[in-house]
Amino acid sequence: MYCAATARYDVHMSHHGYNQNKSTSYCILLPYFNINSDCVDQRNVQHYHFSTMATLICPLQETDIPAYARLELEAFRTHPRINMLWPRGYTDDLYAYYEERKSKSFHDKDCRIMKAVDDQTGEIIGVSEWDFHLDPEATARSQPTDPNELPPANWPRSGNWEIRKFFVLEWEKWTRETFAGKPYIGT
Repeated sequence: MYCAATARYDVHMSHHGYNQNKSTSYCILLPYFNINSDCVDQRNVQHYHFSTMATLICPLQETDIPAYARLELEAFRTHPRINMLWPRGYTDDLYAYYEERKSKSFHDKDCRIMKAVDDQTGEIIGVSEWDFHLDPEATARSQPTDPNELPPANWPRSGNWEIRKFFVLEWEKWTRETFAGKPYIGT
């Protein structure tokens, strides 16, 4: 049994001499396996070739979270929104904040995170995160973020809280208008 998945992989490719960041979407067929389990049967993990290297697709492990946070930040470093959110650039407290957010996602029962690993080097070259909102009643009841919410205690000193809050509120508004009362899978 196979499931089709369109996955956005944020790939930092400098280790192959390309010296560029790419965000690319791939449509892949994955053998169906239970990604809730702590131990994945290695017979079900397949190799996929996205270029000349063999790529292993498997569940992210908790020890991978720092690499995931850095990879995602690097993948979006040149995105116009980054300078608005992080006007002082990437700082140590930003990396710590991102790692904590990714850790929360990792432990969220409705979230699944897969990694793409270079089979030769063991380096994580891509990550895809899916949030499963499958209960229509729960999506209908979801509450928006408080527009007066203050930044969390670990918010990076270099971050622009107001613009981040704006992006979150707009995303939540669109999500409610589009998916309230419907099951959906988001990123």
